[in-house]
Amino acid sequence: MCQYSILCHTVSNRMTDYFVLIEHTL
Repeated sequence: MCQYSILCHTVSNRMTDYFVLIEHTL
């Protein structure tokens, strides 16, 4: 579990954005 839920949520969204960007790039 993440103590800083807001930070974790932000990081998770950022990772998702990167994965989506990579998928569109390939």
